[in-house]
Amino acid sequence: MYNDIIRTLNIKVDNLDSIDYAFKNNHSYYFIKLVSKGVFCPQCGRYITKVHAYDSIFLKHSIFISHHTAVIYKRRRYICPFCRITKSESNPFQSSHPKLTNETVKNVLILLKDYNQTFSMVARKLNISPTMVQTIFDEHVQIDRKPLSKAICMDEFYFSRKSKNKYACLLINFRNGLVIDVLPSRKKRKSKILFQNYSIIRKRTG
Repeated sequence: MYNDIIRTLNIKVDNLDSIDYAFKNNHSYYFIKLVSKGVFCPQCGRYITKVHAYDSIFLKHSIFISHHTAVIYKRRRYICPFCRITKSESNPFQSSHPKLTNETVKNVLILLKDYNQTFSMVARKLNISPTMVQTIFDEHVQIDRKPLSKAICMDEFYFSRKSKNKYACLLINFRNGLVIDVLPSRKKRKSKILFQNYSIIRKRTG
């Protein structure tokens, strides 16, 4: 029953202390606890095994599309008896995003390979926010800038009231109507800096 979840969490069997399962409101919950192995004190470097406390970490683990799965990880926090510094144990499944597993991040990128998938569509399938999907995309996908055309159209558009810049700027090729780039701000000062990132900048001649 637990083989798939253990495999997708990248947990070795000898590193698993306990695992339990619950199903509620069409959501699957897996309760994970790892074997206690201790850590090295970040200050004095001593190997410490004394447990100071446990933290319950809630992680979304979207391994099944449209099936909501979460991991509740009982994480140990060790304390150094000499420095009184605490440090949490490491695990092989928590991503750089505190509330997501590595497998969830992987599935976001797999779904986004389909050009027909929008951020919102992927978010609904994996039960995470569109903002998080966009953040993962920006962190892992690098798209080369398209060269500027001889003539471009520029227009501002409303992006989001929650964004740092509520209005963004759209650059369009005048000849074929294709989008060249989307600048995160419509402000002249910020746009000027972004324009300087292009390999060819067409200057006005007098």
